[in-house]
Amino acid sequence: RAPSDAMAPRPPDAMVPHHSDAMVPHQRFAQAAALTSRRGFPNEGNTCFLAAALQVLLHTPALLDAAAAGSGAVSDLIQEVKAGYEDPAGPGVDLPGVLERLTDFGLRGARGNIIKRGEQGESDSVLDFILDNISNPHPGMSRELTNITVAECRPSMSRFVRPLNTGKIDNSALSDWKSCGTHGCCRERQPENWDVPVVDQCNDKSELMGTASLEELDALYEHPNLWSVRPGPASSRSSSSSVFFDPDDPRTEKYIGANGTYLPATEEHLSVRKVLVDGQTRLAVYQWWEESRYVVNSDVIFMMRFKAESLDENVPLSVTKFVHGHASPTTFRLKAVLLAGGVDTMAHYAALVRLCAGAGNTSDWVLFDDNFTGIVQVEEELGKWKKKVAVYDAGPDLHTACISEAHPQNDPRGTTLAVREEEEEAAE
Repeated sequence: RAPSDAMAPRPPDAMVPHHSDAMVPHQRFAQAAALTSRRGFPNEGNTCFLAAALQVLLHTPALLDAAAAGSGAVSDLIQEVKAGYEDPAGPGVDLPGVLERLTDFGLRGARGNIIKRGEQGESDSVLDFILDNISNPHPGMSRELTNITVAECRPSMSRFVRPLNTGKIDNSALSDWKSCGTHGCCRERQPENWDVPVVDQCNDKSELMGTASLEELDALYEHPNLWSVRPGPASSRSSSSSVFFDPDDPRTEKYIGANGTYLPATEEHLSVRKVLVDGQTRLAVYQWWEESRYVVNSDVIFMMRFKAESLDENVPLSVTKFVHGHASPTTFRLKAVLLAGGVDTMAHYAALVRLCAGAGNTSDWVLFDDNFTGIVQVEEELGKWKKKVAVYDAGPDLHTACISEAHPQNDPRGTTLAVREEEEEAAE
């Protein structure tokens, strides 16, 4: 664990194959300065997955503070890991012992298996388990909110909205909508559960929904008895319902005309939303906007997963997201990434973290690959590994923070720290 060992050549590990460039990390880092304050963890028998997860946790202050602030056994363990890691004269961190205790607390592999000493696990499963034991939702989670909106809900102004007469449908069977905008109506769907989303699934989007054209709707309403429900198992009508289109109770069906033409003309069924607006207006809506937005639980941390199927998955260096309860979006900057090489049970894990580590106390990207630590170029390094989880931080710009930490008298964020300390002493 001595600082001088941080850059020592690593003996070949026949049990854990790496990607081709990771086979000789000492060659890649030969010109990099030893990071005496950024300690690696020796591989003690397939412990790389645990080491990578802990490095992300230990070097992401918002996650570490949350994980160590709890009152449970997992938080107590993280406090011990933190103390052991930060004490250069201490015994360090016993990774096999940490794994054994986490397993006793309930940690399992991705397939629900108990991870025995010497067996390979998954770094993201470790990080998930630790954070899930803090709170639910934990910092970094987000969830999808979906709004359904119709800009014009007056049938006289929009032929994609038709009135529903009273009688055939009970009000309790209609979706509960409300007025929004000048003459619009909308509904907010039940939010999805809090989770760490996959990168290509957490983009905000707005989409116009509906399957029928105005001409097709007009044809249905003008001659409903000419359009029967196409028979087949997909039909949602009950045995007592009409086989023809019913303007007072339109169904999500595929209709066929007397001349054999289908409506809608596409392969899809007729889309319809039967709604009750403000408890009094009954409408059949055939076209609407669906707007989905991922809302972040924490105003300091955002996390997202990757499929880890290839080296080509792009990791944005920053993302802009709405935080739960905030009116304006927040920009989150990439702070750490869990990396994976190899496949399945023969994988190797590492961590890439942005730290105050370079010359002149500027911020740099540091690769933690078991016992080795080295400053790397982030885009180049990301292209050499599969990605598992990315962690984003909404704190102050790290480059500015590193400079002010090293040179408080030149703090670019305003009054220097030294002056503030003098003012506080004078006030006392």
